Amino acid sequence: MADRVLSQERKLVEDVLTPTLTAAIWTRNCEFFFPAVQQDFQLGAVLPIVLYAFRWGRRRGLGRFVKTFAKPEAKQATVSDVAQVLVSSKEWFDVSKSPAGNQILADLLLAYCLQNKKKEQGHQEKVLRVYCTHYYSTWLDLPQKASDVRLVPETVLAMLVQPDQGRWLKASTKKSHFPMAVNAKENCLLSLFSQGVDQDGAFSSNATGDRFDESATLGIDQLLVTRIAQAIGEPPSKGVAADDTGIPSRLPLGLKHSRFFREDFSAFLGFFAESIPRLALLPMIEAALSIGLATSWLASVQEILSWERSGCVKLVTEQEPLPLFVDCSNGTESGLRLISEETSDALDRAIGRLPALLMCVRLLDQQTASDRKLRSDEKLMGARNAPWPGGWLNVLGDVLHGRSERSDSIFDRVDELCSRLAETLTGHNEEWVEILRNQQMQENPFWRLSEVLCQMRGTRGFHTDYASFFESCANVGSQSALCVSRRVKAAARSNRLTRVVRSIVLTDPVLDYLVHRHLLKNGKKLRQGGLSYSEFLRILRERYGFFVDKAPPGAEVSAELLKRNGDILERRLRDLGLLVGVNDAESMKRLRARFEVNPAAEERDDQPAATALGGV
Repeated sequence: MADRVLSQERKLVEDVLTPTLTAAIWTRNCEFFFPAVQQDFQLGAVLPIVLYAFRWGRRRGLGRFVKTFAKPEAKQATVSDVAQVLVSSKEWFDVSKSPAGNQILADLLLAYCLQNKKKEQGHQEKVLRVYCTHYYSTWLDLPQKASDVRLVPETVLAMLVQPDQGRWLKASTKKSHFPMAVNAKENCLLSLFSQGVDQDGAFSSNATGDRFDESATLGIDQLLVTRIAQAIGEPPSKGVAADDTGIPSRLPLGLKHSRFFREDFSAFLGFFAESIPRLALLPMIEAALSIGLATSWLASVQEILSWERSGCVKLVTEQEPLPLFVDCSNGTESGLRLISEETSDALDRAIGRLPALLMCVRLLDQQTASDRKLRSDEKLMGARNAPWPGGWLNVLGDVLHGRSERSDSIFDRVDELCSRLAETLTGHNEEWVEILRNQQMQENPFWRLSEVLCQMRGTRGFHTDYASFFESCANVGSQSALCVSRRVKAAARSNRLTRVVRSIVLTDPVLDYLVHRHLLKNGKKLRQGGLSYSEFLRILRERYGFFVDKAPPGAEVSAELLKRNGDILERRLRDLGLLVGVNDAESMKRLRARFEVNPAAEERDDQPAATALGGV
């Protein structure tokens, strides 16, 4: 019933706005805000696709996983199917003397390499994703549709490459930690996962250039995924789409924090990745992705809300994170959890504003880009295709706030659309008609049209999708989570029985990653004498917007709770072996590394470190 009603609403809009314009705006996404699709996704499925793109310089398409392992009549493979194919080669796994050998191998695959749909247990469930344990994880096309990860891998790639021009990412010819279309050893991230991969000579786009060295020593999880890839025989094909000429170079609006992510990740990998045990490193890499995506998205939310008021995007150096209170007890202390949930309500309010705001941006983009005089200005159109959308949003802001010489003309066209849509909706929904025609309540036709279109599209679905996207970025439900959520009883005046509340937390892998990253001064050398505890708290506030011992702006938190929160974090850091101090004086509390620094790290230039993700 809901789909039928939605189809009717869209048809009404198409009759007035044309199918082409409706297709461009009838969506939850906005590349001038954040380039990924605003829906839930599995963060753990992102890294193999990122590695694939770094290796081949292109999007991942379909592979041979299902064709190799699934039964002829099945559309998806199971763990049991994979185990059965692997044991058919006695050169790899000879289980002929063990009746339970096939079942044991299936258990190992489920424990270390593959994940079932909805994280279900059992050998007969459909396989959904592969864990990134080795370079050969990229040869498994899981999930089968790369679109299931909502363009997040492409966003991560752009954030790591940080292009300054062009609509598409290109293979890098200059020194870089994250070049594309290269052999594994030439990329700082790829090299971590390429143990036992032989790629002698110059880069080759031929998959036969990837050879496995059978004498290499691998962990069981690495060996299993390598055998799966050898059974498949080749990596997935190039992604195919009507307008696909490569990987988009679009960056988040919160550019400052996407740069922070690249700086942090590059420094951490170059200085510590080689010395950290592999099974401890993988959650820390996932934590790095979570922090980078979540803080960049939060900063983009801050910037688009600021743009709504002024029509101007702040200078990158002036961008600020969305301030959030961290529950350092990870939900075990109810008082701290409630404070974090209350300060996170600001995020819920921002998410509630996003549907109409992003609808307005999409409308502005379409109307401005189609304006005859503005379309002929190559400089303005260049801003529309630039990696960072801030320049184009400034153009749109001038139109929206009447500062452009073409504002009146564009307003007249949009006002006419409002009138025509109001006529179409007469007798269908008088509330929408009133909004479209009431110029006294809202003079700007863009806001009137945006509000009605959002209501026709369904704002509740938008809100759920934006919230789910943030939770996916924050890796909710994993050991590397940056956020936890729970469902509580809704307020009496609400038309819902329950609602979801969220609190920001710092799990152990997140703390490990953040401490080791900021033991490096400017990301280039290890701080002599370590990092003071008070300085670490300042970095969390100013760089990421995570408040621990101070209340976020506009929030009221008692001094007792703030002290309790700081004490819990201090104790957790001591338990992890990251904090030392001879007495209670703040100046004597120092953070230190619990893993050794790569000996060649401080001698490196901008070349990627040739490291390897070693044994267990």
